[in-house]
Amino acid sequence: MCLKSLNVVHIYQYRKEHGVESPVNILRKKITPFSPSTCARQLHIFNHLVTSNVKNICEEIKKTSDICEYLQGDDAYFFLLKWAVGIESNKYNHNDNHVLGKLRSEWTKFLTNKPKRAKNLEPTLNMLFQDARCIRKHIQTQYGSTINNKQMPQFLLNIAKVCHDFTQLRAKGLTPQLSEKNEIIDSSSMLKISIEKISKDLKKIQLQTASDSNFLPSEISPKTKNRKKQSYMFNHAISIAKLNREYNIEYIDKMSSHEKSSGLSLIC
Repeated sequence: MCLKSLNVVHIYQYRKEHGVESPVNILRKKITPFSPSTCARQLHIFNHLVTSNVKNICEEIKKTSDICEYLQGDDAYFFLLKWAVGIESNKYNHNDNHVLGKLRSEWTKFLTNKPKRAKNLEPTLNMLFQDARCIRKHIQTQYGSTINNKQMPQFLLNIAKVCHDFTQLRAKGLTPQLSEKNEIIDSSSMLKISIEKISKDLKKIQLQTASDSNFLPSEISPKTKNRKKQSYMFNHAISIAKLNREYNIEYIDKMSSHEKSSGLSLIC
């Protein structure tokens, strides 16, 4: 999905002047953005054209804030992703796992209160939530919940690179995923890998089932043989269920369109 229309005004440590209308309020009136915030940071997110007046307002906000930057396209998404996964936060040694939850909560309110504006932003926010959730899972798995000062510089570099690579794939209209080896690949490549793995494991199961069937004594009764056969089919089904848990079920569900070409079938 193209990110060219995405716009973000990022404000940090804004100090409101008394006696005059806040330029931040003027900004909100002009563009009706989605405006999540934390203690010291404000984000104003929208995806329609920016007028020169908005840029002028940003110049006014700069006078009374530590940071006021206007980001567009890939740069806007890259920043949002870093913020959503918690590395832009000064809390918890730049490993703030609360930002994503708060962002979701504020987005839910915006969907209710400003449904027309939200409709335009919804595809981008859904992408952001999906990517941020994936990266947060990666952070928790690789680093845990606490990052010490010695780990900090490399941690920030690594996660910023992950966010950058995710952004680049999104800009190309691809869906990024992290493989088992923590390599960033698009979802179509991940699907191919999953199908190949499942194909190999299914063949092992089928070979094992056939091998076990060959050990049935020829003189046993048809009733006993049928019971044994049912047992093998049951074990086969259990094995398939285990595969469904081991590999991402989302990809397995999408395999129907590939079954004819690959010769696979998940029906026991």
